[in-house]
Amino acid sequence: MREIKFRGMGKDGKFHYGSLVITNIFLKHKPKQHTKTWLVESSFGNGGWFNIMKRTYIMPNTVGQYTGLKDKNGVEIYEGDIVVVRRDDLVSPVRGAIQWDNDGADYNVNTKDGYCIVGFGVLDDEYKVIGNIYENHELLE
Repeated sequence: MREIKFRGMGKDGKFHYGSLVITNIFLKHKPKQHTKTWLVESSFGNGGWFNIMKRTYIMPNTVGQYTGLKDKNGVEIYEGDIVVVRRDDLVSPVRGAIQWDNDGADYNVNTKDGYCIVGFGVLDDEYKVIGNIYENHELLE
């Protein structure tokens, strides 16, 4: 079993890690629902209840799930990371972003020119995280 955790960027411009919580609140004085997205970084249980010790509100468009894999340097790989892939059937290394594919129920590496490495992490590929799409989008250009 792999560890299930998420990453997201807070308003402080830093990534935070933990369990993803999304709430929808309906306020009488506002006609629409109000959604909050945060990561719970630490909590403790107490007889079926849990108390949040530390949580950070994050920007929803920066949420990425941990793939369960680490790169060649031991860095955890998250959805939205930009990686360089080396493997035997590629003529040269490929650079792309990690994205979830609902149809294949797997993570893929998608490049800027539409090339897609399917089955991320299945083969003995060598991955190296070089950035992410939120802070280093230019690495895909």
